[in-house]
Amino acid sequence: MNSNNNNQKNILIIDDIPENLRILYQTLTKRGYRVACAKNALMAEIKLHNSLPDLILLDIKMPDIDGYELCKRLKADDRTREIPVIFLSALDDVFDKVKAFEVGGVDYITKPFQLQELLARINNQFALQTAKAQIQQLNAQLEEKVRQRTAELEEANQQLKREIRDRILAQMLAKQSQEKLESILNSMQEVVWSADPKTLKLFYLNPAAQKVYGRSVDEFLNNPNLWLEVVYSEDRDLVERSVTTLLSSGSMELEYRVVRSDGEIRWVSDRRQLIYDDSGLPTRIDGIIDDITDRKQVEQKLIHDALHDSLTSLANRTLFTDRVEMAIKRAQRQEHYSFAVLFIDLDRFKTINDTLGHSIGDRLLIAIANLLKGCLRANDTVARLGGDEFTILLDGIQDITDAIKIAERIQTELQSPFHLEGRIVFSSASIGIITCSGKEYTSSSELLRDADLAMYRAKNKGKARYEVLN
Repeated sequence: MNSNNNNQKNILIIDDIPENLRILYQTLTKRGYRVACAKNALMAEIKLHNSLPDLILLDIKMPDIDGYELCKRLKADDRTREIPVIFLSALDDVFDKVKAFEVGGVDYITKPFQLQELLARINNQFALQTAKAQIQQLNAQLEEKVRQRTAELEEANQQLKREIRDRILAQMLAKQSQEKLESILNSMQEVVWSADPKTLKLFYLNPAAQKVYGRSVDEFLNNPNLWLEVVYSEDRDLVERSVTTLLSSGSMELEYRVVRSDGEIRWVSDRRQLIYDDSGLPTRIDGIIDDITDRKQVEQKLIHDALHDSLTSLANRTLFTDRVEMAIKRAQRQEHYSFAVLFIDLDRFKTINDTLGHSIGDRLLIAIANLLKGCLRANDTVARLGGDEFTILLDGIQDITDAIKIAERIQTELQSPFHLEGRIVFSSASIGIITCSGKEYTSSSELLRDADLAMYRAKNKGKARYEVLN
């Protein structure tokens, strides 16, 4: 079935095998994508010169230059640098996968691949592109809103100055103007405030404070310290230091959290301006506070989705690699710190997936993810690298026996069957174990390579077991 949402997406497939090109072309075209094909790097560069795709599917082994070199060229070119590249290859070694990410690939799919997995990976990349565009759009909208509100505040301030000068000539006219300004400020959604630059005692606060803080204007006017007391404890030092910054710079903007009277935590954007008299001395601080909680929640969700596996909600390769890198650096700094990495590959998962269907396969992966989380401590990290491959970072272990206990616990738990959609499914896993307590490793790619090697040793010795690589 064609998808209308894909009609505007262009995909370039680069593969020297005509059969692969045919299958991929037919599959993606049926899903509504516009597809172009190239048998080698030269043809690909010609097509890229004429038209830029939204996504590239790239084989590694090709007759002229390989996929790694072509990807390097794409990432060095300003026109093609931002186009996401997904590698398609029969090479299944961790080293090849790591190299693919190092040259700029965003994903790696091992041949022979499952079409549903390929489509899911492609959809994930387009979803990530859409999310990035949404963040940029949100930021642009926020900047425009800030500009508009700042202009409104400046206009209100200028209007107030004119009204004060006119008061000498007509007290009644000044009173009318003051009521007009008050009406404008009272109708604004943002919190508008003015305070003494020395004591920070409030001169003015509009009613919007009730909506943002859940507290009345009188509460703030009667308690000079309430403005700081409502700031979230972890952000309070930042807000206190911002006063000094404002006095030296004259204006500033910061984002922090506040706690409403009902206990709810909200994010706010606080823009402040120091106002001077004719002699150059500061007379007051004017500010405008906007509730940005909704924007923050969108940003946090996008960040979470970028660092977690969409099926199991476990950490993905990017997040896991980052934490392993941190553990390596800590082991190099601290003499008595050790950690371990477990590389887990499900045995005969492809058979289960092919015979029982992808729905059962997905449910099994989710069940395995929950099982692994239940075997770990709170400070450990479990991730899904892709397919049926999982990894675990055991942070701060005493020695190798701690890692072995976890591996044995996992093997024991896997002896029980899984009940999935009315079916009883058995699964086992081959586990490779690597420990690090010093300078054995300098990068996560080296460590994952050895953990993968240990896992394959376990698989070659009969599966459903673990192997420790010394």
